[in-house]
Amino acid sequence: MSTTTRVVALSRYGFGRLGPARWTWWLAVAFAVFAALSARDATPNEIHAQLRGSFVWVTWLIAVPIAAAMADRPRARRRQQGLDALGELGGLPPRHLHLAGFAVPVAETAARMLLPLLAVAITGLVRTPALDGFGRVLSTIAAALLAAALMVGTALLCGHLAADRGRRLWWAVLLLPWVLSQRLPADVSLVGAVERLSGWLLGGAA
Repeated sequence: MSTTTRVVALSRYGFGRLGPARWTWWLAVAFAVFAALSARDATPNEIHAQLRGSFVWVTWLIAVPIAAAMADRPRARRRQQGLDALGELGGLPPRHLHLAGFAVPVAETAARMLLPLLAVAITGLVRTPALDGFGRVLSTIAAALLAAALMVGTALLCGHLAADRGRRLWWAVLLLPWVLSQRLPADVSLVGAVERLSGWLLGGAA
């Protein structure tokens, strides 16, 4: 087994121990079934609107709970799960473990988000095959990866900065700029960033 494979396997083990990592798969599957059924008779414009709406929903219902769990004492959690000790016993480079500790949660979060999003995008592509339909699928994948990276990366940073109060800091970073966005000269909130991402990649109004 290669070093990369072992590093990824160890990171996936750690991620799988998070509470939201378990139930978000079932939520994603249920959401995907509902989204596919809703998109069966939708027009191309309705497909775009449903895709944008689904993107916002999966961000809040899947990415946000996972990120909140990731922000909760990441260093202490790794020690409790024995990930650092297992990495040392296996001779795995710490730098690779830290990189996988970011990349694996992003990929796992994006995969859960993509289940309902691709259900909508592919349903629209099957109903009206066109070049822009393939572009929509690729844009959907990019949007999920970027949103997952934004949420998970911010959560990990909050966890490393605040340790035991990482989750509180994460919620403050997520919600306070959003609440104050009407009084600020520019919307610098994570929520605003997700909305702009939707507009840029999925054709929504930014």
